Amino acid sequence: MNESTIIKPARCFAVVHTGSGFSHPCKNNAKVMSNGKAYCGVHDPARREAARPVREAKARAKFAQWRAEARAPQMKALLEAIRARCPGIHTTDQESGETFATLIDNILEGIDP
Repeated sequence: MNESTIIKPARCFAVVHTGSGFSHPCKNNAKVMSNGKAYCGVHDPARREAARPVREAKARAKFAQWRAEARAPQMKALLEAIRARCPGIHTTDQESGETFATLIDNILEGIDP
């Protein structure tokens, strides 16, 4: 009985946890039956499980953006220090034909702050 099925109105089985450390039963009427328990549309385990990959992908993307923005000033300072203090920075790379200083300048242009 793993699938959700439509049922007659009853209360949702889920417990809602508040931000202050308290909890209370969900006040919504049940719409589906899942694993032998009645759930509303908000707390239906099958619906929540189906939405999980999208929710996790959004969270990963947001975290990656936050991490990149948080580290941008540090990365910029590091690359500028390398460019200023390394005497061999203007040596040409044999594979690309560019100097390392040019490569660092290209990276620095992509960093906003």
